[in-house]
Amino acid sequence: MNKTIDLVLFGAILPPMNFKITPGSFPLGLLALASALKQKGLSVEVVSGAFKDAQERLEKSLAKCRYFGVSSMTGPYLKMAIEVSKRAKTKYPHLPIIWGGVHATLLPEDTIKQNYVDIVVRGMGEETLYQVIKTLDRKLPLDNIKGITYKYKGKIISNPDIDMPDINQFPSFDYSYFLPYKDEINALPYVSSRGCPFGCTFCVASRLYKRKYYCYSAERMFQEIKDLTNTFNCQRIAFWDDNLFVIKNRVKKFCQLVIQNNLRIKWSGFCHCHLFLEYEDNLIRLMKKAGLESISFGAESGSEKILALIKKKLKKEQILACVSKTAKFNIDADFTFMTGFPNETLEDFNQTLNIFLKMLRINPDVSIRLFAFTPYPKIPILEQEPKLAKYFPHTLEGWANLTYQDYIPQWVSDKHKKLIDNLVWMVNFLSRKQRPTKENPFMDFVLYLYHLSAVFRLKHHLLFYTFEWKLFKLFFNFYTNVSQKRITKWIN
Repeated sequence: MNKTIDLVLFGAILPPMNFKITPGSFPLGLLALASALKQKGLSVEVVSGAFKDAQERLEKSLAKCRYFGVSSMTGPYLKMAIEVSKRAKTKYPHLPIIWGGVHATLLPEDTIKQNYVDIVVRGMGEETLYQVIKTLDRKLPLDNIKGITYKYKGKIISNPDIDMPDINQFPSFDYSYFLPYKDEINALPYVSSRGCPFGCTFCVASRLYKRKYYCYSAERMFQEIKDLTNTFNCQRIAFWDDNLFVIKNRVKKFCQLVIQNNLRIKWSGFCHCHLFLEYEDNLIRLMKKAGLESISFGAESGSEKILALIKKKLKKEQILACVSKTAKFNIDADFTFMTGFPNETLEDFNQTLNIFLKMLRINPDVSIRLFAFTPYPKIPILEQEPKLAKYFPHTLEGWANLTYQDYIPQWVSDKHKKLIDNLVWMVNFLSRKQRPTKENPFMDFVLYLYHLSAVFRLKHHLLFYTFEWKLFKLFFNFYTNVSQKRITKWIN
């Protein structure tokens, strides 16, 4: 006899072609919800779109569940969320479908307009989703539940936002749904905080958390990571905090606990350049001893004008200082940049290209990545540049088709557009250490030639007529389209 499941949560995640479980396969928000709801007595099933058997597991679960929750993230993942929700509503028309996640939180009214979405839970849903289920079970009105948007008698109603809860009151994330894949997992994602105190105008974090920072204690971080590594027999942790290094003493205490308890792990995290430069050499040595392996920095631009425009609170000299400091301590460093910001000129972009050369002179192994500035819902820069809104999608399906890999801002000059199209892929090959490898001698040799091409072109400023990169992009898009059609055929 099939037992009823109170709630099925679906993480709309596109897996890689080989269905390898990576940190990106884990719908961490749903794992947080699952543990909180199970603690309150509800039965919860989590299905990640990255599971090899996602279709089979989802179909079996939907056949016996009372409520269906779907995560939403702007871009290709949103396409999967839409198709799965449509299929569920067609097959089970009376099944309440509840959307949450970043996209639905930022655009709740647009999301709730869809006939396959019944309720939107905005923001952190550990308490809100429980109240929704209990209220619906009792057939009571939803008007007293904070943090939701819903339809009532043809009208869209958005109740007031929730008060931000103390995240330390919630239980540990429930990773048990990934135990069947434990032998395939090489790195585990972990989140020890939510929010970021910085106010970068291109980032949604400041909008979601109002520039507040909420974090676990060092003791909780250590215990949860110890339990995770023991359970999965995996010693590599990818911190997915928006900004792991905000509170220096917390990081220091965590590292001391790791060393004192002989927990042998390797870990990585995201950091603001300004913060990292405030870390003393002795503390960095402590972090290295505790297993720090790599840090990702959002550098964004080599133009002081653009850095000021996007309120990055960063100077070019600080970016270069971070390159030097990470090289000094043999820390793998990854720097991401963007181009195509409003009011950015070709001269601003050339300053970004120039800083690439300076970074590579300091450390030829530094990883540099370049993206086109991509419009995401409700980013603060819209308040500065409201005219950009006309370039943004205006439908859920439009947001689903937005991909940062192929997006080219339409407000920049034609010459700037061509440079973006030519260089976004090329920059990923600049580092001799971080260039892609395929564990195939022939392909590795081809990719090495691309690395040489990237360095040569940047050094000599040969940025147009990039025939080899157009060929690479053509091949990559073909490969991606074939892969995604095979992987996602069950949702079509």
